[in-house]
Amino acid sequence: MWFFNILFPGILVNAIITNLELIEKQMRLDPFLSLIMLQNILLPIAILLYINMYKISSIVMKVLFSFVAIIISMLVEHLVEKAGVFKYKDWNSWFSFLLWSVVITASIVFYHFVNNQSKREDSHV
Repeated sequence: MWFFNILFPGILVNAIITNLELIEKQMRLDPFLSLIMLQNILLPIAILLYINMYKISSIVMKVLFSFVAIIISMLVEHLVEKAGVFKYKDWNSWFSFLLWSVVITASIVFYHFVNNQSKREDSHV
């Protein structure tokens, strides 16, 4: 899960920064290191905490918790941008909503895939 939570959002963010050029990375060392720490340490921890809460919640709470996680992710992204870690160029808030919806949904789908695979392997033993 950790590897997926580093790889998938990293690919999305790098595609947005490099290919679409909607967000500009700061070239100073401090903001760049902050971006690396956010992307490789804090984001995976946050997603793993979300998945752990997702597992034990009812269906209504899963939907509500997913929406709250997306909103919190958007707020943190906005705060990080205001702190100067990166700079929006042609970015829209709805892009952030879409980005975090995809990241959270993909994490849940991957969790279910891994969980089903492990249950299958356990049943064959």
